[in-house]
Amino acid sequence: MANFKEEIKKCMEAGKRVELPGDWQLPADATEAHKRQLTDKRLRVELGMREILMDLLVTQTFEKRVFNVLDVAIQGAQDEICLVTTPLALMEDLCDCSVLSDCQHVFAYLESKVDVWNKAPFVNSMNFKNTMLRLCNSIKRRLSKSQNTVFCGRILMFLASVTPLADKSGVNLRSTSSINTTEYDQNAGQDEDKPAAEVDEQKDRPAAVDYNLYKHFWKLQRYFQQPSLCLRPTEWTDFTKCTNIYLDAAASLKLESVRKAKGHDMNESAEVHEEYFPKYLTSVKLFNLQQADSAFRRQIFVQFLILFQSLMEPNKFQKESLLASRKDWIVKMQTKILSLLKKTPPRGTDFLSSIELITQNEKHWIEWKNQGCQDFGRAPSVLAKSSKRVREENGEAGPAAKKLALKLDLGTPELTRLWNLTKCNLDGCKSDPSELQPSIKDFLAEAKAQMDPEECVEEEYWKIKDPSFRWRAVRLLAKNHLHLFQEYKVAQGLEEYLKAVMAKI
Repeated sequence: MANFKEEIKKCMEAGKRVELPGDWQLPADATEAHKRQLTDKRLRVELGMREILMDLLVTQTFEKRVFNVLDVAIQGAQDEICLVTTPLALMEDLCDCSVLSDCQHVFAYLESKVDVWNKAPFVNSMNFKNTMLRLCNSIKRRLSKSQNTVFCGRILMFLASVTPLADKSGVNLRSTSSINTTEYDQNAGQDEDKPAAEVDEQKDRPAAVDYNLYKHFWKLQRYFQQPSLCLRPTEWTDFTKCTNIYLDAAASLKLESVRKAKGHDMNESAEVHEEYFPKYLTSVKLFNLQQADSAFRRQIFVQFLILFQSLMEPNKFQKESLLASRKDWIVKMQTKILSLLKKTPPRGTDFLSSIELITQNEKHWIEWKNQGCQDFGRAPSVLAKSSKRVREENGEAGPAAKKLALKLDLGTPELTRLWNLTKCNLDGCKSDPSELQPSIKDFLAEAKAQMDPEECVEEEYWKIKDPSFRWRAVRLLAKNHLHLFQEYKVAQGLEEYLKAVMAKI
């Protein structure tokens, strides 16, 4: 092991590849004992690399040589000198003994090698994927959601780029609800009956707050967070009560706008800057301001629509189902919320159209989840050859069978007919023009038949009344029947002239 560690250090300093020892080659007829022996050797190599890495961290600062060890580990994994998970194991050690600023350098190195991770032998190793997921989650757990939001986003985007869309680690297969809870003052309004001396201490609290509405409004977050609660009879009654109280109040509450307060014109097409807050503020002092804010109202209405969709759409993990009366109530509330969303400025109609499109697309994801999050990729289908096809390939089929085999089906009868008129498109372009040009007798036959009183065709439907038909007929006469074309008189008109021609042919 000592000799091998020295060899690795030399390769790091010279920038060379680590050579695979001759006795590490795995023969085709290798036994299980030989495979286990080779795995033990690779584990010892990984242990040696980890010791080298720790020596560098103890004796030196966090510098480029640390990443040289990782480069050697990646090369060793590609050449089967060490395990596939060795590079990630070294990165885990680095992050465990480093501060967050150094962890960002490690993660930047991990991001820079994304092309390497998407190739063999890493892309086909389940152990490698699990180790990478464990590494990213261990870094993410150390981050603050409020102060390190960009770093958290980089980790999530990286995992999305290196894992398939249907990977079980990111699809929430069992539709587990979020554990996030919204805390609010459940005792709000109880000091209204206290003596004036005690109330004076809370003069800064707005007097016009509807505490009943406040409690029922924030209680709704419990159902938004866990929609399955609505399937319980007692919880359903409480949910409908809270919903009715809030929607009735929302329909009567007046919305205020920052732009309008500053004297700006509230045009529907004007852009309005909206602030984003990752967490609701549930202070009683802010309640009236929140209810008058259009952005806040939109967020609540969208939460309602998401909840209603989760209850109405089929879910294989949902053991209970909604009664018909409850579905009717949900449809009624959806209609009311959509109407309120349309009236909420700015650009309420456009916002409503976007939300309807998003909820419609969400149905496809719900169906995909119910089907077990199947992979979108499909392996090429292998069709068994019929005995007839085998005979055709061997030249044993007759002329008619060969002609049928060469026929290309384009999906519709007319397109198939047109495509297969000739052997190839070039031959179709070389066809005799006379085959595509009808005779004047055939061209005028239908129009002549329509003029027959026995056919009982109304005059306004005659083809001869069509200007384009008359123009094509004159073109044919001028090209092939010049003697008839010379009899045309301008004062006579094309319609009368063609009637005279049809009488002669």
